[in-house]
Amino acid sequence: MKPALVSKLNTEHQTCAPIKPISINTPPYDEEWLQTLVQDNPDLIPAHQIEACFNTLVPVLMEYSLPSGYLDNFLITPDGYPVLVEVKLWKNQESRRKVVAQILEYAKDFSALTYDDLNAEFVKKYPNAKNQDNPLYEAVAGYSPDTLDEISFVDRVSRNLKEGRFLLIILGDGIREELVNLSKYLLQHSLRYAFGLVQIKLFELENNDVIALPSLMGKTQTIERHVTVVNMQGEGVSVSAKRPVINERTEKTSLTTDEFYEQLSTINPDCVVWLKNLIKAMNDIPVELSVGKAFASIVAPLPNGENLILGKVNLRNTIEFWGMPNKKRKNPRWSEISKIYLTAIANASSQSAYVKVFESGHMDVYSEDNDKVLAIDCYLNNANLIEVAMREAIHNAENFFETETN
Repeated sequence: MKPALVSKLNTEHQTCAPIKPISINTPPYDEEWLQTLVQDNPDLIPAHQIEACFNTLVPVLMEYSLPSGYLDNFLITPDGYPVLVEVKLWKNQESRRKVVAQILEYAKDFSALTYDDLNAEFVKKYPNAKNQDNPLYEAVAGYSPDTLDEISFVDRVSRNLKEGRFLLIILGDGIREELVNLSKYLLQHSLRYAFGLVQIKLFELENNDVIALPSLMGKTQTIERHVTVVNMQGEGVSVSAKRPVINERTEKTSLTTDEFYEQLSTINPDCVVWLKNLIKAMNDIPVELSVGKAFASIVAPLPNGENLILGKVNLRNTIEFWGMPNKKRKNPRWSEISKIYLTAIANASSQSAYVKVFESGHMDVYSEDNDKVLAIDCYLNNANLIEVAMREAIHNAENFFETETN
């Protein structure tokens, strides 16, 4: 990274001069300074590039006391997702396993905490908050107007603590190469965390001001998580086999998709099983979920670098297919590819359906009975036909773009 300072932009006197990096071998600061910099400026952590649910970080505490040591920085999102940060300077070289084991120990300790424990630790650091009913929530709500309502926030934080659903960050002024390749080691642990390596490079200007440039050096693409759905029957506990449930098995998802699956499972567990099996069956492409606030899009990569949207699963228990939206949708050949795809989808439905074409050129699969999009239940028994239709659509789309570029 070699940034430069441009002066008098877009004038005849414009100049461009390199900015001098501060030495990471003999830095004029220590780890505590870097901790404070991050705590005072949480936007320096590009957490949203790791997981969408970490879009806003609220600084809570430094030097959080845990059985295994002191966590450098504890932050949390307005949606109740904890962020644990361990700060390391380049000059303080430690083995990869020691650094990673340390933050995983902190994560293990955190997963044993309760929401009341967080409040108690907060009051230790900020005694003036002891008269507040919920000091952690009040601090987060005062920092971000997008904070969940109090009951939802407490429930979300409590669940995330119990399940170990955190973002773990190792942050330094220089990240050593041996730390970048961590995925195999991290996958040995079953906490439901996301992980990132963040480097903050510091550069000195002529007036002694310093520029801090953060960059994401590495992150976990997927972390294995164990998901079990248990039925409560009377005073006992059992797993029902009468209808499909989310069985105890390893799934590869992100924290964001975890949350979506959980919400969808409260509406219809069968839909979760169907969707997970569909994604798993097509992971050779790979087909993935892109999660929004109340929906998840089924997407596949295209040769031109874009994503092909094959459908959108809504938390209303419906699914839209849209006719493979793309900038090329008005191209007659692309429209024909879309119509072939949607016709196959309509034929896979257990309910009478047809391809509806809108004036804008968009298409979707609608019910012939009520002229609305169909519930996911209509496709549960024909998952194999949906997979075949999607694979053919992806193949046709790839051929379309190959022809376009030749």
